[in-house]
This record gives sequence, structure tokens and C-alpha cells, in this order.
Amino acid sequence: MFIVSTAAVMAVSSVVAPVGAATGKAFFTDVKKENALYPEIADLFAQGKINGYKDGTFRPNESVTRGQAAVMIAAILELDTSSPKKVNLKDIKKEQWYYGSIAAIVEHGIMGGYKDGTFRPDLFLTRGEASRLISEAFSLSTGEEAIHFKDVKKDAWYYAYIQALVSNEVTFGKSTDTFAPGDVFVNRVPV
Repeated sequence: MFIVSTAAVMAVSSVVAPVGAATGKAFFTDVKKENALYPEIADLFAQGKINGYKDGTFRPNESVTRGQAAVMIAAILELDTSSPKKVNLKDIKKEQWYYGSIAAIVEHGIMGGYKDGTFRPDLFLTRGEASRLISEAFSLSTGEEAIHFKDVKKDAWYYAYIQALVSNEVTFGKSTDTFAPGDVFVNRVPV
């Protein structure tokens, strides 16, 4: 759902024959034209904003790590990842593949670290964290309507972010009365 939400918010044009702009490689072998968001995913791929895995797959039903999410959002927003300000996160080093992206999204206030000074880039992103990431990245307004998920209390740090996603019809929850903010976020591409 992360890429689906991001692609749906960002992409508006359709693509006939996707080829990765940055690499010239063929489109993902595991994303078929029947997928509901094929045009958006293809557009982001053609622009070089998403690259998938070395084996040519996108893996649309796998969980997304915090580091992967940072890289995708930084690319989609075209943030400067080559010369961002230094980040004070204990587990993020300049030589890591995601350093520039994490530094850029932290600098822009889109995502942050934990209270212990770590970012934990290899942890899977939770649905609550994804709600913040998407809301902040695309400046989604929260709207006036209260949300009624029994597992999202008004005083929870993620309440306003989930409210923004629901108000902007980016997502609606795992069921009519649950959002599951602590569950691992899974990148789902509906067919």
C-alpha cells in the first residue's frame, strides 16, 4: 500500500511501454498490466524514481523497511540526496546506500529517528509510521472529520496522520473499525 499510496498521490500520466530512465532496464517482471495501479507504478519507474530489486522484480506484496521508504520518498520528491546536512543518528553512516535519502527526509521533517538517537533503517515500516511519512511528504491536511478506528486513540502520535490519510482517501484502514497502526506496512498492489 505504501507504493500504491505514494504512486496514486504523485503520478498522473500513463505510460505505454515503461523503461527505466536511469538504467534503461525493462519493467518489473512481477507487476502486470492488470494491476490497478500499473500506470502509476510504470510512470514512477520510467522516471527512475523506483528501481525495484536486482533480479528485476518489484515484489509488490513484501514489507518495506524504513531505509527503503526513505529512498523512495526522497526520489519521488526529488530531494537533494547528494549533499544533505549531516544527520545525528547513531546508526546512519555516510557510506551506507540510503544515507543521502535518510538525511534529506530528516532534514525536511518528513521522517525522524527514535528517542535513543537511532533511525533503524532495516526495521520494517509500521502502518502508523507510513501514515506520518505519506502525510508529511505530500503535505496532506487532516480535515475536520474524526476517525473512528477502535485501535487509534485521539492522543496517539499517529492520530492526525491517519486522519489525514482517511480525509484524503489515501487509505481507509484494515477493516471498518481497525487501522492496525503497529502492524508492519506491506506494499500491496491491488489487482
